[in-house]
Amino acid sequence: MLRVSSDPEVEPGGVFFLYNPDTEASGGFFLIGGDVPARTVRSWQSAVFPANLSVRKTEVRYGSPQSPNDARIVASVTNGWISG
Repeated sequence: MLRVSSDPEVEPGGVFFLYNPDTEASGGFFLIGGDVPARTVRSWQSAVFPANLSVRKTEVRYGSPQSPNDARIVASVTNGWISG
């Protein structure tokens, strides 16, 4: 499991969501309590998610999933994924 490791000190009003910059799409889910999937979470402490080894990079963004380009990137993970 991966998690946001420290408080990103964001302004209230948004949510945390996962984003794939290669496909420019929101995707993935957080696991609440280790087993309940949620597309978004309000607290950075709840931003716990399984690694998606099928994508090169996953970003945790804060803002609105409907406007991902306006959302703030608060964390990211890059896999050792090789294309081709």
